[in-house]
Amino acid sequence: MKEINLIKDSAVYFAGKVIPGLVMFLSVPLFIRLFGESIYGEYSLIITTILLINTFLTGWINQSFLRFYTAVEDKDKFERQVYKTLFIGNVAFVVLGDLVLYLYNYNLSFILLIDGIMISLSIFSFQLVEFRTKFKAVKVVIADSIRTIIFIVTVLTLFYLARDFLTDSVVLILLANLVAYITGLVLLKPGLFRVSLFINILKEKIELNSELKKMLSYGLPIAFWMVAAYLLNISDRYIIKHFLTYKDVGEYVAVYDTFSKFMTLAFAPILLALQPRVISLFNSGKKKESYAILKKTIVFELIAFTIFAVIVYFTKGFIVGTYLKLSGLTSVNLVMPIFIGAFLWTISMLIHKPIELSGKTYIMLIAVILALIANVAGNIVFIPIYGVIAAAYTTIAGSLIYLIIITIYWIKK
Repeated sequence: MKEINLIKDSAVYFAGKVIPGLVMFLSVPLFIRLFGESIYGEYSLIITTILLINTFLTGWINQSFLRFYTAVEDKDKFERQVYKTLFIGNVAFVVLGDLVLYLYNYNLSFILLIDGIMISLSIFSFQLVEFRTKFKAVKVVIADSIRTIIFIVTVLTLFYLARDFLTDSVVLILLANLVAYITGLVLLKPGLFRVSLFINILKEKIELNSELKKMLSYGLPIAFWMVAAYLLNISDRYIIKHFLTYKDVGEYVAVYDTFSKFMTLAFAPILLALQPRVISLFNSGKKKESYAILKKTIVFELIAFTIFAVIVYFTKGFIVGTYLKLSGLTSVNLVMPIFIGAFLWTISMLIHKPIELSGKTYIMLIAVILALIANVAGNIVFIPIYGVIAAAYTTIAGSLIYLIIITIYWIKK
């Protein structure tokens, strides 16, 4: 029955990922055609930085909620406490972020735009996890699908109708992000915008009870892990910009995003459906059952990857030249190492799950820090010599180091 439910939820999440996955997959060549590689490269660095901050701000809260919600008795109180924690984190990061942007001479409208994206993104990402934890897959799928469609529609609308007064292309795309995230919030929980609810959240007192203490001890290493993990996958963009140009960033990110989005479309639905059920089994003392599901899923993903890798190898020229409209052998040569690196990271998310569930998150943190150091060092040394192709191979190296460390730990245990 558990496996049937897992397959059912995986199918729901897959159906839901098809729309956002395809929309975001198509957005890469669309943005390059509309704005060019340089604008796309500049935008990608800004949105990447926002996502990085959000990862530290809410990533650990999301994972902690997912891990402990099914185990607590007073779920309503626990949920209110988490919302208050999220609110405090948002205020702290907005104040700090505004100060940094002000010191770098950004204007007020740009600062407010970034604030809006940060706040709406953090709440939206938490609510996706909240509804996943409560096994409300359909609601998650509908909200996220409509959000991505609204994003692209808003970009196109602003591009064709508002270009006379909205001349900054990067701001245009960022504004579309804000509209999309607010739309997602309205769809998931319309009552969130009630003043009374906001006041109740402000009045809620943070109590360091056993549940919140578990969240902190579990979540803080996760917070640093998530930041290091995110940097492992995106730090190369900053290093490419340092040594090369925004155009090089745009070309590299175009290939990287295309195949990372493909990987998300192909495998994320399985992980999204798997996590709540594996955690629920683990919390109820059924560790062997939870591990058995993980092992079967890993085998399935390895088989699927082999099939996809063959297809990608023989179609990479078409994807880069015809689909992305990128020229040059370098862009084609980026495809396979990026594809392999993305999969190694994807499979790692399954293999480290027993370490995460057992509370040994410091093992994951040590592994990802070592992987990040190797990745950054490799990029700094080799990108000036070999160009963006070096970043693709250091992606494999970083993911492989992390995978080897957590696999050795799991085998020993």
